[in-house]
Parts: sequence; C-alpha cells; structure tokens
Amino acid sequence: MTEETWFKTPVGRVIQGNVQKGNSHNRDGEAYVVKNGARAGHPYQNFFFALAIPKAGETHWKETEWGAHIFATAHAAWPQKQPDRPDFAWKVDDGDSLTPNKEGRVNAQTDGFPGHWVLRFSTNYAPQVVNADGTQTILEEDAIKRGYFVQVYAGVKGNGNAKNPGVYMSAKIVALSAYGEEIKSAGIDASTLGFGGAPLPAGAASTPAAAFTPPAAVVAPPVAAPVAPPAPPVAPPPNPAILQPPVHKMTALAQGATRAQLHGAGWTDETLIANGLMEA
Repeated sequence: MTEETWFKTPVGRVIQGNVQKGNSHNRDGEAYVVKNGARAGHPYQNFFFALAIPKAGETHWKETEWGAHIFATAHAAWPQKQPDRPDFAWKVDDGDSLTPNKEGRVNAQTDGFPGHWVLRFSTNYAPQVVNADGTQTILEEDAIKRGYFVQVYAGVKGNGNAKNPGVYMSAKIVALSAYGEEIKSAGIDASTLGFGGAPLPAGAASTPAAAFTPPAAVVAPPVAAPVAPPAPPVAPPPNPAILQPPVHKMTALAQGATRAQLHGAGWTDETLIANGLMEA
C-alpha cells in the first residue's frame, strides 16, 4: 500500500454530513471501534462530509486536476488493476447518476448532487477549519453548515482492504470560502398525512377525563389513657403576723388624740409617723 498523498480541491459545496461534528455510531447503530493495531476495540468518532464540485464539461472526474491525483494514487496503491473493477470504492460519485445506491437513493434525484462530482471525506479527527485564504483558524462550533462553500486540503491512499479494494480520503484542512443556502435534513410534513379524519371508537373523548383520587381512609382518633386528676394544692399555714392587726401607738405629741380622730382630721399613717405623732 502506497503512502498517503495530498491534494487541494476547487471550491465546492458541503451537501452531506458535518465538517465539525463527529459520529460515534454508523447508520446501522453500530459503534465505531478500532479494528486493528494496539488500540483495537477502542471507540472513536468518525467525521464525514460530502463535497459537491461543479462539473466543467469533463466526461469523467479523472480528467480534472484533483481527479487525476486520486486516480494515480489508487493505481499505485492497487497495481493489479483492482481500480478497473466496477465495485472499486473510489469515494467519488457522479451527481447525475441514475443508478440507485445500496440505500436505494438516486444521485440525480438528491438535493445538491445534479451537475456535480461528489467527493466523500471521512476521518477519525475533526479537520482544521480556516477562513477563505487560510490566514485565520475558525474556532466557532458548527461554523460550516451543509450548503456552505469550502475548499478542502485532503489526503488519499489505498484502503488496504483486499476484499473490498478502494481508496480512503480524509480532510485535513477545510477553508470556508463562502456562505450558501443551508441544506436542512428533510422531514415528513405531518399535516399532509391525513391525521384526524378517522372516526373515534366507543369510549373515546375529545377532552381528558378528570383524574379520580380515591378518598383517604377515615382513621379514628387515638383514645387517650385515663389520667388521674391532680391532687389539690396544700395551702401553706397562715402567717400569724398577717392575721394579727397592726398595733398603732400614739406618742405624747398626739396630746391624747386617737389615730382614728387624727385620720378624721386628714392625717394619714405616713404623716402621723413622719411628724412623730405615732410610732411606726
């Protein structure tokens, strides 16, 4: 198997895949894993995209400068005329072909294919993305969308598979040349499928039934154990000093007047004591 050789494409349009986003599984849902070497069995991501290069009057892609490079590398890698086989994996398609591929898709009926040579690039690492003249690296994620125009610096070599001989093409650097109408994945318009016209079966309703919540079980309140009434408080013994009425002794200054008489004249116990008419 010959060494990988390098070439640069003219400006083309990205029509399939994603330049900057890899896939961990193939179309059949199988994980990509390394098949040979010291890393056999280890998972990896595959970065795939297809580039549509406008035809310029040539009858075969090998008549172009880039095509001649791929053609020569393939014959050097497979010197026993394997490239002459109809099933040789060239990684270059005729966009005007009417022959269905393995999935039943016809190139001439696929958006972006007619009038172009379509190159398929696949690699285990994300290619470097740069501006149109390669002077600046573009770090923005998803900067290149399907439908945008790019140039590719790519490698080509024999795939080393004797049972399914072909070439392997990888993108090393992708230059964003210009913007174009974005190609979005085709989906099915649900409004065209006739939903809503079928009669409803018995028991069907146009609005959801109210949710039924079963009542909570009634739980009898717990019966408290009988509690003995508290013992009546024991009154403390009476204070004899409180029970005995205070003794008020008048002094000589009261001149024989009693406490009651002086209270009637407007005196109080405080004033009587303060003026010395009564002992405290």
